[in-house]
Amino acid sequence: RLRVRNLAFEDLARLSEAGRKTFLRNIGARTLLHALKGSDGRVLDALTAVMSPTAARRMRDDLDTLGALPVTAIQAAQDDAGATLRRLAAEGAIPFPQEEAA
Repeated sequence: RLRVRNLAFEDLARLSEAGRKTFLRNIGARTLLHALKGSDGRVLDALTAVMSPTAARRMRDDLDTLGALPVTAIQAAQDDAGATLRRLAAEGAIPFPQEEAA
């Protein structure tokens, strides 16, 4: 349970293919685009890998044409996406890999 509370938007890159598909079905397009605008390429690559080529290309095009966003808007979108990820994990809809012991 503690791990679920600490899930963040960047953790999407570590989800299984099925988990990423479930997340995409449960997140709004605008929220996702805004959150991706401020993320590193690993999250975008992980999500587009489970999309159809057409949908992945459309998402990348939308990101390219989105323009600059205020940092507060990006952070709010990432917070919302993280909350969705945490909710889905808590409900058991997304199996999350356990962290390896240090």
